[in-house]
Amino acid sequence: MSELNNKQSNNNNFPVEWKNPRDADNFWVMDLSHYPKPITPLDYSFLVTKMFDATAKVQEEEGYPGRVYCRHINTYLYISSIYKCEIDQAEALLKPYYEKMDQVIRDLDKFWENDWLPKLKDHIAFWNNFDLKKASEQKLLEHLIETVERLEDSQKIHARLLTPVMLSMYYFNQMYHDLFPDSDRTEAYELLTGFETEFTKSDQQIWILSRQAIQSVEIKKILIDTDSANVFNRLSESSEGKIFLNDLNKYLQEYGKQTDNSVLSKPFFIEDPEPVIKTLQHYVNQPEHEDPSIQLKKAIEQSEKREAEIRKKLSRYPNPIVKKFESTLKAARTGSMIMTNHTHWLDNQTTCEARLVILEIGHRLAKAGAIKERDDVFYLRLEELQKILKQFPEVTIHSKTIDERRNMENRFAKIQPPPFLGIPPTQFPNDPILFAFMEVTGTPEPPSPDLPKNQIKGKPASSGKVRGIARVIHDLSEANKLNPGDILITDFTLPPWTTLFARISAVVTNSGGMLSHSAIVAREFRIPAIVGTGIATSVIKDGQTIEVDGDNGVVNIIETS
Repeated sequence: MSELNNKQSNNNNFPVEWKNPRDADNFWVMDLSHYPKPITPLDYSFLVTKMFDATAKVQEEEGYPGRVYCRHINTYLYISSIYKCEIDQAEALLKPYYEKMDQVIRDLDKFWENDWLPKLKDHIAFWNNFDLKKASEQKLLEHLIETVERLEDSQKIHARLLTPVMLSMYYFNQMYHDLFPDSDRTEAYELLTGFETEFTKSDQQIWILSRQAIQSVEIKKILIDTDSANVFNRLSESSEGKIFLNDLNKYLQEYGKQTDNSVLSKPFFIEDPEPVIKTLQHYVNQPEHEDPSIQLKKAIEQSEKREAEIRKKLSRYPNPIVKKFESTLKAARTGSMIMTNHTHWLDNQTTCEARLVILEIGHRLAKAGAIKERDDVFYLRLEELQKILKQFPEVTIHSKTIDERRNMENRFAKIQPPPFLGIPPTQFPNDPILFAFMEVTGTPEPPSPDLPKNQIKGKPASSGKVRGIARVIHDLSEANKLNPGDILITDFTLPPWTTLFARISAVVTNSGGMLSHSAIVAREFRIPAIVGTGIATSVIKDGQTIEVDGDNGVVNIIETS
């Protein structure tokens, strides 16, 4: 076993016990881009393992010669990509696989509109048409079993779309830099911005609600003067407020099944609408030119302008190359759209629907005395949950097991887990999906001994240089700390964070690559971005003045808070 493996497996703060001893010889990477915090036993056994199992089945069907494995280590998620053959054999097996992917990439829009999206909507309709509260425990068990099956099918759709979507953007970036080798690293990706998504629609609807609110002196005053947690109660106290509340609830029914971290154990906006209220409160104070539709129009115009400039450069190339560029750009734009919209339909909606099923089960179990409180259900594993429901109304008390698992989570939540475990591979095959995947997730920037103490380094993801006040935000509940012109410091962002980008002057993240949400949206809003620093939220303090150099990927800490 290597020195790296010995050192990390025997860390006193993060001891690793490998259930399968062979796992110690593989290379495990912590999934910082999706799960930087501990995940519950139910999230892992229900959401995560089903996703990885579905991905493995799809990759086997499509002929991919490898598999990505997951492990729940000290409450954190680690993943490892392992080939089923020797590296030199893998490259030969990859050729027919990528020929299949090329066919999918050419018809990405058709696959999305005619296959993947209709199936996702069918699953969502199934959940919406089931009355959870009226169901017997037996019917609830049957519904849970079908929920698992439908979530697995949704994850198969996820696996089928994710590879060609990421490859479409990766291939375009490669072609762009082959044609224009002196171009900036972000230039190609700037052509993939400027289009309407489910999240821009959601944002626009909140803006419309804010314009409706300012027409009423009473409602505007409530939104301005009331703490976000109490706005719903205040609105329900008057007839005018109730009318507005009805419109707000309609918005939540359509767009409330989203969150800043799609896990089963965290509430979605439809349950806890405080992040929506905070955005509404912010918009109420904004002038008309801050209308998101105006911002979107500017982004579209800027993208079209960049495209026209590129077409002038392309004129010196032969017609076949120009045609190839056009088709590659079209596929990449479709891929970029799907990358964002699948988060709405798949990551958010299906997870929210599964959560609502689990919450009803948790309520029943707490009432029966099997667990102390509803949310204890997230500290059971899926197979334990199914077993309990089969035995209902007889129940076994699981309080001790749950307390032990909660205590374990609390213990490791205070510890910085190592980004890597196991033995790093000595070689990789020439596998485009690995490179494309890293464009989304990135890899943490290795520490540099030559870097001054007041600097941290990451990947330059959107150009520009600004100086401002740092605001360290870990989730959307802290978004009210942001003032116009502040610099957002966070682990990573997801589409529900998009509204924050209209307020900030730059963004710095711990994780992510050139195709992460933070990078894409920063380029759309024309603000500097540095991603994949690995340490931004732990080194930069809230309130410090910092300078973000988005061209060179360097953050300078100017003064302490």
